[in-house]
Amino acid sequence: MRNITISVKKIRHKELETLQEELKEFIIHLNFQLKTDFLNAMISIDLSGKLFYKFRNKLEYQKEFYTISFSMSEAATILKCCNYANPDRSVYTRNVMTKFNLDLDQKLKSI
Repeated sequence: MRNITISVKKIRHKELETLQEELKEFIIHLNFQLKTDFLNAMISIDLSGKLFYKFRNKLEYQKEFYTISFSMSEAATILKCCNYANPDRSVYTRNVMTKFNLDLDQKLKSI
């Protein structure tokens, strides 16, 4: 089986920071699901933690735009994070999450 990757291009620095922050909030949310959906929560926590540090490494290099490649499971985890209904999201954060949601949803469905 071949290794499929999904690339997202032209991610602004601020958008990547926002996505990283939302991943942190998503991990906190998943910790509360450990009692009800243990296996899915553990898988999502593991992938979200790896993605958080992947974004951190990218953000250390100040660029205007980033291109990031994701495995299918990483893309699906980000999609889950985007669909998580965080009531504390600002309008900007909701727009960023919608942008990633639409892009990743379309790319995952076209595989």
